[in-house]
Amino acid sequence: MSSSLEIVGLIPAGGHSTRLSPLPCSKELFPIGWEKDENGKTRPKVASQFLLDKYKAAGIRKTYFIIRKGKWDIPQYYGDGSMVDMDFAYLMMNHPHGHPFTLDQAFPFTTNCMVAFGYPDILFEPEDAFSQLIKKQSETTASVVLGIFPIKVGQRWTDILAFGDG
Repeated sequence: MSSSLEIVGLIPAGGHSTRLSPLPCSKELFPIGWEKDENGKTRPKVASQFLLDKYKAAGIRKTYFIIRKGKWDIPQYYGDGSMVDMDFAYLMMNHPHGHPFTLDQAFPFTTNCMVAFGYPDILFEPEDAFSQLIKKQSETTASVVLGIFPIKVGQRWTDILAFGDG
């Protein structure tokens, strides 16, 4: 595995948010914090931006959102990514059969790239999580490096963070 491969972020954002419905927006855009913009003005920080901040901290500058019909508010909000100093593209999900099919939509765009994968609605620590995963992949030359973190007893957990080749 070459460390010279471009690293791109991949964000599945094609779900229906049935456990949270009804929401006025896609759950990826639900405001859950505050931040100051470049002019010092306080503005809402949406759920998916926490993941984007971690990508950016790891040097990842290009990210693909995989969306479905009806999730137009995500590209409308983020646009080309310049608001967070990244480059964004949006891929349409064709097969609503779960994460493997969703992620497969990005394959033609991630060939010959390293892929950093994270869920846009899961907040986790540490802030340098993807930097640590990239370092571990470089040290081990593994095809896939997983980042996991503890949860509280009784809390349901079915997702993990992954970093690997596309």
